[in-house]
Amino acid sequence: RADVMHVMGNALFYRGRAEETMGAYEEALRLYRKYQRHTQESTILMNLGFISAMRGYYEKALEYYRASYDIDREKGDRLYTGMKLANLAQAHIDLGNYEQARQLVKQARKLCEQTRDKSALADAFFTSALLRLRLDRHDDSLRYIDEGLRLAREADSRLDEIRGLLLWAECQLENPNGSAHEAAQKAVEAAKLAQEAETPAEMVHAFSLQARALLKLGNSEEAIQRSAHAVAFTVVQPVPGVEVVYYVHGKIMQTLGRTGWARMFLSKARDEIMRKANLLSQDKVREIYLSVYPARDILRDYLRFIQS
Repeated sequence: RADVMHVMGNALFYRGRAEETMGAYEEALRLYRKYQRHTQESTILMNLGFISAMRGYYEKALEYYRASYDIDREKGDRLYTGMKLANLAQAHIDLGNYEQARQLVKQARKLCEQTRDKSALADAFFTSALLRLRLDRHDDSLRYIDEGLRLAREADSRLDEIRGLLLWAECQLENPNGSAHEAAQKAVEAAKLAQEAETPAEMVHAFSLQARALLKLGNSEEAIQRSAHAVAFTVVQPVPGVEVVYYVHGKIMQTLGRTGWARMFLSKARDEIMRKANLLSQDKVREIYLSVYPARDILRDYLRFIQS
């Protein structure tokens, strides 16, 4: 029955039913623990961590990721420990805990190098790149992305390659000296691969990044079409970082002078940020989360819009 609940959780996730997914995974976890199936327990904890982070339950995600890592460490299983530390680092990045993330991802890269798992190492490099991007170290970020893409392609890991292309596009857009043309190209590549791999969440962010690039290039009409595609796909499946998709759509609408639509989507982005912030248990943790990207930018631009 534990395996049945695990498979059911996977199916529910791909149908966009995140809350029911959590219920199925939690039941699978209970049964795996009951029968001491520790390998499966570790896997389901990782899944629970991912879904929790996607829904904004970052503190719970940290607990799940740490528990999964601890099981592997106690078993002496080093194959996936690097990847699990990278996921733990990712959750800390989402919360703005950059120093903790730096320490974890450094350890993750070391473990992945020891196991020679190129896909996991690519993932660790991309997490390192994301951390540097959030610290505005754009050139360093691109170097890590480039190395991660090389590893992903050698490992024939399509999902890792898509992640690298999305990061490359975002890095070019966040860099004051970056190339919007290059960002658009990478976003198009990512969208094509995501479509082939049938991964809606990655496709959403590829369309949204392409829209940002087109807006930066002055092509607001085509930008709104791409952004509309991104927004439409958010109803198919829960999308991590959906607040950024709403935010981009609102900013494009604002540029086009469609103030009613701009208000609606900027408000949706702001509401999603505040929903996630209110899930955090400590005031200090909440304060840090709201002071870093994307919350910082979304709240700032929402306030500017309603005051204008």
